Amino acid sequence: MSVPHSITGLFVLLALAVACRSTPSAPNESETNSENAPARGLVPAKLTPELIEHSERILSEHADAPVGTNVPLRVNGRRYLARIELHEDEEKGKHKGVTLYELK
Repeated sequence: MSVPHSITGLFVLLALAVACRSTPSAPNESETNSENAPARGLVPAKLTPELIEHSERILSEHADAPVGTNVPLRVNGRRYLARIELHEDEEKGKHKGVTLYELK
């Protein structure tokens, strides 16, 4: 089974973040557009194919948006914040990508 490059890139980014024990800074409460909604970056185990599909759609629909753009997202009753950020991997180098944060 072939895995699309964008999915591979998301998994590589998450693997690197876990390996380095560093993640992009989580959005603060004012960026979540919600009261008392702290955010935490998703761990690879929580990154489902459905979330990846939403991330790809958001990146496509916001291709011209600046880095740092936040897009609220609700999937299966859970709230997320998708942030457009610069990602880097060996194959594509630096490029725009989406980092997902789960909102409580």
